[in-house]
Amino acid sequence: MAVLTRLPVENRSSNTRPLPRDLDWGAAGWAGIAGALVYIALEVGPVFFGGDPWQPVRMMAEIVFKFMPTSNPSAARIALAALGVHLPLSLIYARILALLTFNLRMGPSLVIGVLFGLAIYLLNFYVFTSLFPWFAGVRSLAAIADHAAFGLATAWVYKSLQGRIS
Repeated sequence: MAVLTRLPVENRSSNTRPLPRDLDWGAAGWAGIAGALVYIALEVGPVFFGGDPWQPVRMMAEIVFKFMPTSNPSAARIALAALGVHLPLSLIYARILALLTFNLRMGPSLVIGVLFGLAIYLLNFYVFTSLFPWFAGVRSLAAIADHAAFGLATAWVYKSLQGRIS
C-alpha cells in the first residue's frame, strides 16, 4: 500500500518577484560605460563621411561652460568637459534602465532599452532645450538612432553581465 504524502503548499503571501535590492549595480555601471562608448562612436563616426567630430563634443561641453564660463577653452578642456557631462549621465541612465529591466528576460529588456533611449532623446532635444537651446538645432534622425542604440547597447550589456559582476 502506497503512502501518500502531502506536498507543501506554496506560501502565496510571500513575494517571489525580485526586488530592486537584487539589482546588479556593477553590471549597470559597466553597461553605462559601454552605452556611452557606443553613443560616442556613433556621434563621432560621421567624421569618416565628412562630418565634424567636434560638434557633439562641443555641444556637451557647452553644458559645463554655460555654468562655468571660460574664454577660448583648449581642445583638452572641451573634451574633459564633454566627458564630465556624458559619462555621469550615461551611468545614471544605465542605473535607471537596470531598475526597469533587472527582472526581465533579454528580449523585453532590449525593447525597453530602445524605448528608454528614445525617451532620453526626447528629454535631451525637447525638454532640456529650454536650458540648452543649441540642442534644438541638431534634432535629426541620426540623433534619434544614436539614442536608441545607446539604450539597446546599455540594456544588452546589463543583461549580459547581470549576476556575473561581483
